[in-house]
Amino acid sequence: MKTFSDDDIMNLISCKKNVVQPPRKDMKLDRASYRNDMQLESEDGSVRFSVFMRRNQEFMENFSIGLCYHSREGDTFNLLRFNGPHGLNIGLEPGTHYSYHIHRADAENLNDGCFSERRVNLTAKYASYEEAMNYFIKAVGIVDADKYFPPIDRQLMLFTEEG
Repeated sequence: MKTFSDDDIMNLISCKKNVVQPPRKDMKLDRASYRNDMQLESEDGSVRFSVFMRRNQEFMENFSIGLCYHSREGDTFNLLRFNGPHGLNIGLEPGTHYSYHIHRADAENLNDGCFSERRVNLTAKYASYEEAMNYFIKAVGIVDADKYFPPIDRQLMLFTEEG
């Protein structure tokens, strides 16, 4: 496997990406979670990615939206994951999983063969699945996302007198 730097990881996360296999219009219920996926590639077509979207059927605030990297050699690992509150996670900072949080891969873990994105930070950038999806789209540089995901400000207009 290739050796990564933190700059490599940030470049993979933030590079502009196009949707090559769009998500389904509706999430599919499977084992108590609503699920959807899509495939992306870098604008120059040299790098492949996938996105997973998961949302708990009973506790809708418990969700996960993640960006996976797929190397030409066949290695696959998560680069970034946006989560809602979901409770305890052993081995990570206490309390981080009871709030909205973001996991990000780091070079040290990847180069040591640990593909889990162990770096976790609490966030106030989103407070719902819809807000997290919009923030995620911008953070990972999906250039044609508006074809598949309406911006949250358009979603909120549905509930105003003007909308």
